[in-house]
Amino acid sequence: MLANSTGPERWRQVVKEEDIWRPAIQQICDRAGIVYRSIRTDFHSNNAVFLLDHHYVVKLYAPDQQDSFRVEEGALRILATTPALPIPPLLAVGDLNGLLSCPYIVMGMVSGMPLDELRGRFGSGDLVNIATQLGTVMARFHGSYFSGKSQIGQAYGAWNTLYENRRHQFIENLGQTASFPSCLKSELRAFVCSTEVDTYLNTPLVLVHGDLTCYHIYVEEQAGHWRVSGIIDMGNALAAPPEYDWTDLWFQTLERDVQALIAFLTPYQSALKIDENYRRRLMAFFLHSWEAAPKLATLLESENAPDIKDIGALLDWLWPRELETS
Repeated sequence: MLANSTGPERWRQVVKEEDIWRPAIQQICDRAGIVYRSIRTDFHSNNAVFLLDHHYVVKLYAPDQQDSFRVEEGALRILATTPALPIPPLLAVGDLNGLLSCPYIVMGMVSGMPLDELRGRFGSGDLVNIATQLGTVMARFHGSYFSGKSQIGQAYGAWNTLYENRRHQFIENLGQTASFPSCLKSELRAFVCSTEVDTYLNTPLVLVHGDLTCYHIYVEEQAGHWRVSGIIDMGNALAAPPEYDWTDLWFQTLERDVQALIAFLTPYQSALKIDENYRRRLMAFFLHSWEAAPKLATLLESENAPDIKDIGALLDWLWPRELETS
């Protein structure tokens, strides 16, 4: 068994070794009244995550993931009060002070599989259909009420600090990226520091997922149609403007499919008008995402990238005019 002094590096080395964790898992299940037969490791997490009988999820948080534990627990409690959300039910929360000093959460499993693993089976129109369902789901998700006393509510002011830090990070990384044309660098720097971007970022905050990638969206096939069956992993949730979630959605989940994003936004906010200002808003949130400059450099260095010289051309390439609705 791991000692209480186990640090992040040692944790990473043994996080997938089931035998080391079995005593902890058994204690957790005894506390929660859970009987199980089979156990499987989830290899997609930095934490110790185990799937029991394809019915329960036991998640033990690494020493450097304590904030993630508090956020995920808080988000799950908030979201549980919102009807018709396909999220994992929170079954138990605790801390293994006797065996290993780490907090844990026990959840029910959602049905289906990660969208990323099933994408190859999608037919024509399936991604658009999934995006439409996801728009309805995320409207409910972002509409979840949280009080100022909740973990999310207490961190309400953290958004300003986060985007200021991301802005400084972007400008610093931008200066170190040799592949950007000098004119584009100058325009990007001016854009992220503009009052226009401040207006976009200083809007009412909601509970956002924070990592809305295709790995955290589950889908399943029923009667020949795909349906969104689950949204998992709330460890990066925070209070932020809704568009904070759109960067991962657009670039990873929807793979920059114009019709899919329009299909998503239609049920999410029926009165929304997608125009050039909204496209610029999406760009602002992208440039304030984690490691935005390296991500942008990778996009510009890809085989299908056009020769981008200015910010207008960048906008039209990454968020095409075809997105605009009348």
